[in-house]
Amino acid sequence: MSSKFNKTCGKDLDRVFFRELAERIEFAGIMITVVISKDDYNKKYRGEYRHNKNPQDTGLTKFGIIVHAKTKDIPVKPKIGDEITVNGTKYEVEDVITEIGMYRIALFRINES
Repeated sequence: MSSKFNKTCGKDLDRVFFRELAERIEFAGIMITVVISKDDYNKKYRGEYRHNKNPQDTGLTKFGIIVHAKTKDIPVKPKIGDEITVNGTKYEVEDVITEIGMYRIALFRINES
């Protein structure tokens, strides 16, 4: 991809995505502006897109969120398995994707049902 294209996408992220849909949260001890999606998490990791469903239910329910954050706002890229606190709730990093100046971080917490 060209540098000009990446610049344009970055400006659109600031103008639209992070301005219209964002909220301020405490993420691993720092206040940042992010977009949180529970629906995307449920579709990808709990629902129709998940191909490796466990036929033997363990009695545990997986709750998660996807956090979209600017890479410049997070000093160190999270790694799969890291424990991160979001607004006082502990999550584990399930997946991290870097896309055009943004991290897409899938986080989950385990609760007994």
